[in-house]
Amino acid sequence: MPPVKNIIFLLHSYGIGGEVLTCLRMACWLMNDGRYKVYIADRQESPLWYYLDKHFADPQKRSICQLAYNTQKLIQGREKFPTDAVIVTNGTFLLLNSLLASLKTQKFVFYFMEPHTYDDILEKLSFWQKLKYRWIIYQRLYKADVADALLFQDWPNYVNLRKYYPFLKKNYLPIAIETPVPHKEKTFHPEYLHICYIGRNVSSKNNALLFISSALSDYARSRKINITLSVISDIGAHDELHQQLYKNYPFIDIRFPGTLYGTRLNRFLAEQADVVISMGVSCLEGAKLGIPALSVPASSQALPPDTKVGFLPDFKDFSLGGFFGENNGLTISYSLAEALDRIRIDYDRLTDKQNRYIVQNFNINNTMARFLQTVKQTSFRFSDIG
Repeated sequence: MPPVKNIIFLLHSYGIGGEVLTCLRMACWLMNDGRYKVYIADRQESPLWYYLDKHFADPQKRSICQLAYNTQKLIQGREKFPTDAVIVTNGTFLLLNSLLASLKTQKFVFYFMEPHTYDDILEKLSFWQKLKYRWIIYQRLYKADVADALLFQDWPNYVNLRKYYPFLKKNYLPIAIETPVPHKEKTFHPEYLHICYIGRNVSSKNNALLFISSALSDYARSRKINITLSVISDIGAHDELHQQLYKNYPFIDIRFPGTLYGTRLNRFLAEQADVVISMGVSCLEGAKLGIPALSVPASSQALPPDTKVGFLPDFKDFSLGGFFGENNGLTISYSLAEALDRIRIDYDRLTDKQNRYIVQNFNINNTMARFLQTVKQTSFRFSDIG
């Protein structure tokens, strides 16, 4: 088997979220390794291109081969794809998109990073449509599983599909973090908490932000301490949510530093944050710097006041949380007040425990070794399923 030289990350993004940032981290690692030519393919309208222009240095940006495709025809421009490349894409494409079948000779790796997608699709189908869809996906998943072409980011992604397709192997590829070394610079004072929230301006995350703000306001009032909440997000000054946060939570000081990425985000968190309270990959942005992180579930509806949160080491199989009401792999849960009490009392021990957990489970070198093994082994082609 000839060595793999070209790797294409095929995206279909509408925002700069965890999936995009994870693929970019992996792409940068591969470029620094020097043995691979890396391609990023995304929609022509994707905000990714603006992100690369604004946040990537020129030498690094030039090293990425950028392929923009037309939304109406996913594989337009496929002649630019090197025929010997392995295409790495979100598992959603295997579930949703038949247009990829036109790339019959390319090898694929499917990386599942969105655990709720399958159920969302099924909800929209009739009984007979569900049966047909499940059979089609059964064939695709079975072929991909046999071909060692499936990777699951964490427990929620694996268990959500395995409940329908129990033959699936537990093949994890945890999120890669480039600097799993503590860099926190701020001195901790338990009576003055600076908490950071990181998340895009979308309803599922905004509902979590409202829960966090309400719980922190109640906590500051009951414990008689000072709390600052920095909302690192693209929420604009004229957004209704911006005004709502200022108006409804008088016991905390809410600030909006804007959208921060890369070194600017690292610097802000290292200098300002005592705790990061967020969802998914955003929790790791603080945890990699040695800042205690709490994961809150996202939700399409308002979260109830008794919603539980979790410390990262208390999740199983690389999980970082997920949607409210789903099996997110959380083994020990707390109310937000209980979690903050623990942090204030036992900050150093909890931080040390988290640091060990992050280094052991999300080190980018370990993740990329697993990834490259899968890229070399995969034999899945759409021609195999007709």
